[in-house]
Amino acid sequence: MLLLNNVYYWAPTERVEILKTLRQCVAPAGTLVVATALPDGQAFNRHLDMILRVTQNSHRLPTRDELRDDLRHAGFEHITLTEPIPRSGLAVAIAR
Repeated sequence: MLLLNNVYYWAPTERVEILKTLRQCVAPAGTLVVATALPDGQAFNRHLDMILRVTQNSHRLPTRDELRDDLRHAGFEHITLTEPIPRSGLAVAIAR
């Protein structure tokens, strides 16, 4: 299952519960891949984070630690978090 730049539509307080629901939809040997911009990195990321914070029905970008912790609290045990392009501010989390 792939989530591409959409976690900021979920309130930070609701992310774990949504990820728990998604975990139930992933096959036992399946993988969830979450790709998202981070609030650090390029100026674009900081600008996007600011825009999301003031846009109705959007929420701030997650930090690397928040993304990892949310996945762990949702029950994913094997989590790999990478930044495929160094200093790009794009994170890809692979969770099983």
